[in-house]
Amino acid sequence: MWWFALRTPLLAALRVLEEVATPAAISVNESGDWDFRMPVNDIHQEPTGLVRVNHVEFTMPRSDVTLFTFSLPVFWAMLLAAPFRRSQLHQLLWGTLAMTVVEVLLLFSAVELSTQAMVAHWHPADDVWWKWWRQFALYLVTGVVPFFAPVFLAIAFSRELRVMILQFAGPAKKRPLRRAKHRAAAKA
Repeated sequence: MWWFALRTPLLAALRVLEEVATPAAISVNESGDWDFRMPVNDIHQEPTGLVRVNHVEFTMPRSDVTLFTFSLPVFWAMLLAAPFRRSQLHQLLWGTLAMTVVEVLLLFSAVELSTQAMVAHWHPADDVWWKWWRQFALYLVTGVVPFFAPVFLAIAFSRELRVMILQFAGPAKKRPLRRAKHRAAAKA
């Protein structure tokens, strides 16, 4: 259902929210890929001399941007899988708002990390550790948090879901036979 019915409206909403929340200029090209124009302030050496760069432009394939619409339907599915009462509607609404903020922040982080990688390409002598941390952060932003966040937020916002999970994962109850043996040993 997400792929066929929700993906396109979620992408449109994500684009509007991202344009409001970030300094990036975003456009969608004819193939559906997103073009970003991020402001930067950099001066680097070229063979012709020093070059001042005020912005960088890059394209993110639609399939990569679609990743940032995945968390919201997963959050809804998890919340609706728990026993749901009408009084829990506010949990769904507040959780949806929180998940939307997380998705916008994740996309912004991915765009910012990509921008930093482009600027760092002009300065190859920069710290190798910074490059590793940037790649690790990009991995977290695109490969971990979008899949972990809806599960975490669903458990955080739904008391019923939290009780179901904790009750299932709770310690096993002792069998009555063992208690009887302990009582008998205590009396002796």
